[in-house]
Amino acid sequence: MSKQNQSDSNDSSKILEMEFYIGGWKRHKKLVLENDEISFPAPDAFSFQEFPGIITPTSSELTEFSKNLDDLNVWDWKEHYNNSHIMDGVQWGLTIITDSKELNSGGSNDFPENINRFIQSINQLINMDYFFDGHRNTSGGDSIRKVTIH
Repeated sequence: MSKQNQSDSNDSSKILEMEFYIGGWKRHKKLVLENDEISFPAPDAFSFQEFPGIITPTSSELTEFSKNLDDLNVWDWKEHYNNSHIMDGVQWGLTIITDSKELNSGGSNDFPENINRFIQSINQLINMDYFFDGHRNTSGGDSIRKVTIH
């Protein structure tokens, strides 16, 4: 993962590619942003994706989303989050490539503290409550709340 210089922090980078998935063993939801279009492919050959359409956000919506990523400091997320005390649960992954930096982060049953704000930011970009929230960081003995995938 490369990080942006502090002096450049006021200028949001153009997102070239982004992939985000989250869910349990039988149900994942996935989003792919590429060429300024958002698609919702099935995460693997055994999954069914409920929303097969394509969304084309405006350039101002993409710029706002990129600013949200900076405000959320996603560029500082760890490469991997894991709670080994939970044997089954929620896995997630996020890859973002911009014109100036990259992020590759993910985990199993553990999340960055602001994962819900990130999910809300995606839902705002696509103008629907597609991804659920209710996840929280389990470092320090917290437990993950049970969530239902819509």
